[in-house]
Amino acid sequence: MTLPDWTPIASPTTISSDTPTETETPTATATYPGVLLTFTITPSLTPTPTFTSIPTATLSKSQLIIQSPVTLSEGQKYDNISANMSDPKVPTIERYNVPALPLVTRSLTYSWCAKDETTLQDNWKHTTLQFLINDQEVQPDQLLEVEYKNASGLACVERITLISDWQTNKDYSIKEYTIEIKRTFDAAVNDGINTYALRIYDWIFDVHVFLY
Repeated sequence: MTLPDWTPIASPTTISSDTPTETETPTATATYPGVLLTFTITPSLTPTPTFTSIPTATLSKSQLIIQSPVTLSEGQKYDNISANMSDPKVPTIERYNVPALPLVTRSLTYSWCAKDETTLQDNWKHTTLQFLINDQEVQPDQLLEVEYKNASGLACVERITLISDWQTNKDYSIKEYTIEIKRTFDAAVNDGINTYALRIYDWIFDVHVFLY
C-alpha cells in the first residue's frame, strides 16, 4: 500500500509573555487526505522556587541538633524546657527535672520584660545570657532574638532555640542531658518594677529522655 504524501501545516506561533509561567514546545502536525492529525502540546512549566531553611548544628558533646526557629511564633509551637523557671531577684542556682521523649523537638526560651523600651535597652546592655547544653554553649547563629510588646504593654525581648534528636541510651535506658540558662548582670538592674542584684543567676534543667 502506498501511503499518501504528508502535507505540512505551519506550526503555531509562540506568543511571548512577560510572565514566564510556562513554555509551550510546539510540534509538527500533518494530514492524510480527509483526515487531520493533531499532536497534543505538553507545556513545560517553570520550576517552583525552593527556599533555604536556617541550617542546623550538631553539638559535639551531646550530639543534639539545635536550630534557630524562623519566627518566634514558630518556636512557640514547641514545648518549652524552661517554661517553669522562677524569677529570683538575687543570684541563685536553681535545678529542675524535665522529662522528654526521643526525637521530639523542644524549645529553650528566655524572656525579659521592662516597663518601656528605654528601660529594656538599659537592662539588656548590662545582661550577658548564655544557653549551654552539656557545658557547650549554643552559638548566636542558632538563636533567635525578638523584641515585642506583651499583652500587659511591657517591652520584652525573647531569645529562643530549638533542640531535637533526643536519644535514650543504647540499651533504651533513660539518658540525661544538662541544659543551662546562665544570666549575668554586670550591675544591678531595675525593670521598672523590681530590682535585680548583679552577678550570676543559673537555671539548670536535667532533661531525662525515656521511651513512651
